[in-house]
Amino acid sequence: MTCVSGDSCDAAEEADCDSFEGVGLVCKRSADEPAPDDVFLSGGSGPNEGNVMVRDPTTGWLSPVCSHGWDAVDAGVICRQLGFAEADSHTTGSAFGKGGRRFSMAKVQCAGNETRLDECPQDASYARNCDDYSLAGVRCRGTNTNR
Repeated sequence: MTCVSGDSCDAAEEADCDSFEGVGLVCKRSADEPAPDDVFLSGGSGPNEGNVMVRDPTTGWLSPVCSHGWDAVDAGVICRQLGFAEADSHTTGSAFGKGGRRFSMAKVQCAGNETRLDECPQDASYARNCDDYSLAGVRCRGTNTNR
C-alpha cells in the first residue's frame, strides 16, 4: 500500500504478516495542537475499559503497562486520572488483547492517594520480564468528567 500526503488509503487490504513484521508511524504535532493524553485505554468495548497505555516521557512513544503487581489500587488511580469515579475491576494477562513488548512501567505500586499513575512507585527495570500477555487493564465506573 502506498499513500501520498493528501491521498486516502484503502486499509482494508489484507497481508500475510507475522507479529515481527509490523509497521509504525511517527507523527509530529504542530505548535497549535494540544499535547496528547499521557494515558489512555486500548482494546475495550467502550471508553471506560481497556489495556492501560502510557506515553513514555523520554521517547514520547505509547507503551503498555505491565500487569505484574497490578492491582485494584493501581486501577483506581488510572480511572480517576481518566476522569471516572473509580475502578470497577482491574485486569491482568492482556484481557483486552495482546500488545507490544516495549513496556515503560512495571511493578506499579500505588498507595491510592495519587492523582496520576506516574506518581506511583514502580520498577521500570522489571519490564524486561513482561511479554505480550502481560498488559494491565481496567474497567472504570462512573461518568467521565474529563470529556
